[in-house]
Amino acid sequence: MEFTNKELENFARGTEVFMAILDQKGFFIKANVRWAQKFHLPSSEVVGSSIYQLMHEDSERDLKALMKEVKAKGQIRQEVLTMVDQSMVTFAFQIDLTYVEGVIYMVGFDVTEHAREHNSLAAMSKLAQTGAWYYDPLRDHTFWSDEVYRIHNLPVGSPIDAKMALDFYLPSFRKELDKLVERLYKEKKSYNFLGKIRTHSGKEKWLRTLAQPVVQKGEIIFINGVSIDQTRLQQNLEKIRAESETRRLALKGIKSGLFDHNVETDTAEYSPDFKKMIGLPMDTYLHEPEFRKLIHPDDRDAAYERHLLELKKPGNYYYNRYRLRHLDEGYEYYEIFGWRKKDEKGKAVRVVGNLINIHDRVVLAQERDRIRNSLEVMVDNGFIHSMLLDTEGVILMADEETLGIIRHDYSVDPMTERVRYVDVMPDIFKRSFQAEFDKAMAGETVRKEVERPLLEGAMQWLDVMYHPIVNSEGEVFQILTNLMDITDRKKAEISLTDSRNHAQALSRLKSGILSNMSHEMRTPLNGIMGVSSLLMQKELDAESTEMLTMQKESELRLLSTLNDLVTLSDLDAMRMRMKLKQHSLNELAQTVFEMYHHQAKMKKLKFHWVPSKTEGVILVDHEMMIGALSAVVNNALKYTEKGQVEIICHLDEQEWGQIRVVDTGVGIDPKDFNRIFENFEIANIGMNMKYEGTGIGLSISKKIIQLMGGSIEVVSELGKGADFSIRLPALVNLGQV
Repeated sequence: MEFTNKELENFARGTEVFMAILDQKGFFIKANVRWAQKFHLPSSEVVGSSIYQLMHEDSERDLKALMKEVKAKGQIRQEVLTMVDQSMVTFAFQIDLTYVEGVIYMVGFDVTEHAREHNSLAAMSKLAQTGAWYYDPLRDHTFWSDEVYRIHNLPVGSPIDAKMALDFYLPSFRKELDKLVERLYKEKKSYNFLGKIRTHSGKEKWLRTLAQPVVQKGEIIFINGVSIDQTRLQQNLEKIRAESETRRLALKGIKSGLFDHNVETDTAEYSPDFKKMIGLPMDTYLHEPEFRKLIHPDDRDAAYERHLLELKKPGNYYYNRYRLRHLDEGYEYYEIFGWRKKDEKGKAVRVVGNLINIHDRVVLAQERDRIRNSLEVMVDNGFIHSMLLDTEGVILMADEETLGIIRHDYSVDPMTERVRYVDVMPDIFKRSFQAEFDKAMAGETVRKEVERPLLEGAMQWLDVMYHPIVNSEGEVFQILTNLMDITDRKKAEISLTDSRNHAQALSRLKSGILSNMSHEMRTPLNGIMGVSSLLMQKELDAESTEMLTMQKESELRLLSTLNDLVTLSDLDAMRMRMKLKQHSLNELAQTVFEMYHHQAKMKKLKFHWVPSKTEGVILVDHEMMIGALSAVVNNALKYTEKGQVEIICHLDEQEWGQIRVVDTGVGIDPKDFNRIFENFEIANIGMNMKYEGTGIGLSISKKIIQLMGGSIEVVSELGKGADFSIRLPALVNLGQV
């Protein structure tokens, strides 16, 4: 029997189901009261409004696509969309759509709680890399969750069956897995299997699979399962096993033993290897105080003191060293390396570690030290007289020349008699010998220069050194003394000092002369330039004007020369006046470009400025930097008769600001690269002085650039132009300009 219209109306009013009839544009034609209740709207406002006003913006696009699709298919079921009420609370809605006679019938359900639970489970599954699956053997139907697809690197929803699932496993694991599957069907028992698969993309992974059958009347009707990606876990386990094997093999390669010391009870357990190594029976149990009795008496107190200090120091590492008794074999050297476990108060409660036998190494080292310290220290030394003394200053060894002098002057032989060094040394050394010898015995190397008069009235300079030699325990047991005649070197040093002082005096004199000369020349030059400027303002005939122009050019050239001389004489003062500030690399180059643009135009040269694509800031004195760069650009324009001059800026790979001045002029012979940066040097000096100038412009530029922490270099060939490169450290990289 069918429901009446009244009955259907009552159902619609009281149900939790959302029911509506929509036109093809999504406007409500009819709606049950559940819509108004859920979205807090008056019932009168629902009909005639658009359902898209209730949709989340992401789901709005999906619903529009479904509205078009249902017109073609007639019906769409179980699609989940997101809707938003007036309070901006979101809801998950599952809807069914039916298209009949030009309108769309919609039935919806609030599945918010289910959707939240599903999303949480999906997120947890993804984080844990765990996926669920089931298999229906009666219908041969397999289902994988999204995470199982991701583990196998398959697109979600790809067709899958039981055989395909098993074929992912590597052949070496298939035999064991097939047995477990066979047992599951025969004995109805679950299985837990760890094996390696090769994913759809070819990557190998470790996969743990748990399968549980669901049995009805003795027949398996369902198999539920879980797949877990354990690749990282297995890799860590394999790494731990490899490290354990490495440690085991390493311990086998050295004479060592393990110990576990309980600090609170002062008891310790020792490994069988260690007991065997020191000759103790395997069933022997030593308390820590008893173990300390096995330590060499000379080492016992120091070892115990180090032990107590190690327990109290910060950190967890433990170290000690001592000689340990071996039954019937005397004592052997050991080093102890351990790890301290601490309680919550930071107190050491347990020490676990390794006792490593280093006896052979120490004995060899002692022998090597004895030979090296006693003999090799005297080989290949650059001193004329060398002697090896004991702790009382008695000569043990000496070079042949020294022995010959002692035998001749003092009639004793240190190699056959007990001879003290103080008894056969010159009188000038005896007063300070004991104090210097005591310092050497305290571990300090003493070195000094001594001047002594010779019989013929000349002076001799000696370099004297007392060098302590220590044993493996750090104790001084011998002193090596060396005497070297350095008279020639001292004379050369004195001569060099006198020459340096003379050069500095000449430099100061030169600076004073240049400064005074420039001042005396600048005063009359200012008068000449003033008169010339006044004459240029008068109306003169062509010949007079030309002569005045030539005079003006000569005045400017002379003024430029004077300025260069003043700068050259005042470089030291410039260092004090220098004011380093941040300036744009491009702006500095552009300023100089504009200063010389007219000069290039007069010579009919192509003159270009190429700014840096990546702007930088350099720390320079603006006025000095402009002057230094101007000298380089002026030099390029002067020596270029045709072609072009370019100023190129950029930041190099080390982010240094670089300004290159490249010309197509006469070029420079590579052998003159250094000369052109020296005072009063001109590269074409052998070309009859074709080009004018003092030869100090580039010299001044180089000195100024170096004062600001930079450098200037040149690359050139005769007839092929020159490339001057100025580099200064950039402070800031401002990015693309």
